[in-house]
Amino acid sequence: MICPEPKDPAWRHEPKTFTYRYSQVNDEREKCQEKEALDGNGVMLKDMVVTTEMGGAGQCSPSVLRITEKGVRNVMIHFKLIEGKLDPPQSDVTVVASTQREDYHLSPANGIYESFYEVGEGVKKGDPLGQVHFPERHDYVPEVLTAASSGILITRRFPGGTHRGDCVAVVARPFEAG
Repeated sequence: MICPEPKDPAWRHEPKTFTYRYSQVNDEREKCQEKEALDGNGVMLKDMVVTTEMGGAGQCSPSVLRITEKGVRNVMIHFKLIEGKLDPPQSDVTVVASTQREDYHLSPANGIYESFYEVGEGVKKGDPLGQVHFPERHDYVPEVLTAASSGILITRRFPGGTHRGDCVAVVARPFEAG
């Protein structure tokens, strides 16, 4: 997350220094008005805030930990907080952003969400993204969620249990800093 847009154009290269397959840039200046949060304090100081979420769902596997350690070290070297040589990514890094309200797909009801896509797969507007099952009502057919935008599935709900209004999928598109 980049919040707010920094004065220093060097930030534009930061997402790729993390070296993971995808790096997401979020412009969350409105959210950053919450002064109790770390990002809100960054806004008050008129500074940049860089955050990350690795693994998701409270999980931390050895591979996720390796990615995180390498990425944090690279970001610190990039911003000259420590000395060292950048450890380049093993493959191309795609910087993506979810900039439209339609990129965020919410559960229409309580139930269990089943995604039809793996994270990183392409989706097209109008395609079925997944469905919500109703285990307590065997007479209900699952409710299908349709993609409201096109791009790459960058986030999906895990674990599957969901409540109405929970975000179950986020679609992103390649991002070019202006």
